[in-house]
Amino acid sequence: MDENFRQIDLAINQGYDLVVLPESAFALYMNHYPMIEKELLKRSQSIAIVTGTLHEENSLHYNVSYFFNKGESTVAKKTILVPFGEYIPLPEILKDWVNRHVFEGGSNFVTADKPTDFVIKGVKFRNAICYEATREELYTPDAKYLIAISNNGWFKPSIEPTLQNLLIRFYARKNGSMVFHAANGGGSGVVY
Repeated sequence: MDENFRQIDLAINQGYDLVVLPESAFALYMNHYPMIEKELLKRSQSIAIVTGTLHEENSLHYNVSYFFNKGESTVAKKTILVPFGEYIPLPEILKDWVNRHVFEGGSNFVTADKPTDFVIKGVKFRNAICYEATREELYTPDAKYLIAISNNGWFKPSIEPTLQNLLIRFYARKNGSMVFHAANGGGSGVVY
């Protein structure tokens, strides 16, 4: 966590407008840690910040991006979940059994109804969390710019970051979009 704040402070000192941290950069439920959120809000007076974390609301769990800008925050909930990674695509009775016995009481993540867009310096960016950036549904005509965040660290060693990058490149080119991708474990960059 200290490294995240160091990177934000470095970006501020270098005069950047935006810093993007990967999915699960803050591996916690951000809304359960008001002091961390307060520090990010404070730093957002100097730089816009996008970071991956978790969010709990009404006992439901979300994989999210937080957008901190000018002392305010927006929560962007994931809209397309990874099958068997973030939800169990089985009938309820089997889903409950798998969550109880395989995942030791875990629960599925919940999705938002529609994607979230951030406006940074007058430019609209579509939020994409990991798997979402490899799905065409997020590449709509009004989404020319996407900020994608991924946690690819748990795929090491594998070709997943390469495959993800190829899919992002394919959909970006097909739809005339530009994707700013921050990933731990490889695959960060600008894709168009």
